[in-house]
Amino acid sequence: MNDYVTFTTDEETAKKFKSFESAENKRELQSTALNEYMEKVSDKSKEDFKVNLECLEESAAVYVGLMVQVRQKFEKAKNEQLETSYALWEEWDNERPNVEKKIKAITDSMIPLKNSIDEINKGIDGINLHRLEKILELVDKFNGMSDSSKEVMKFLIENFNQ
Repeated sequence: MNDYVTFTTDEETAKKFKSFESAENKRELQSTALNEYMEKVSDKSKEDFKVNLECLEESAAVYVGLMVQVRQKFEKAKNEQLETSYALWEEWDNERPNVEKKIKAITDSMIPLKNSIDEINKGIDGINLHRLEKILELVDKFNGMSDSSKEVMKFLIENFNQ
């Protein structure tokens, strides 16, 4: 078994590392090669991080720009809606007197109808239900009479009505 740890490296570092196996101070040379590789990886990582950070900053700037556009468009839409609603309110204020006149005319035209209904209700309230029942009983009895009895009743009512 090898007495060093295996790890993934680039091809150049791997060749360099293998060439040290036969050397007398192989541990020291391998350590130096490993340190060089680690420095190279670290530099590459820093460079990648810097590029990613720049991309992130660029994306953030684009996002902020888009949000500003959204805000402006929302503000514009809000203002248009407010202007439209103000126009509607102004139109309503101009039309309101005409509408109120029409409502008053309709209400005034209904007053005679209301008075007539009130009179009908008073008349209905004044009906004597007992007398109405008696009249209906008489009408029912009259309907049950024979034709000759009806003629006699008619004669009596016409000639002796006081």
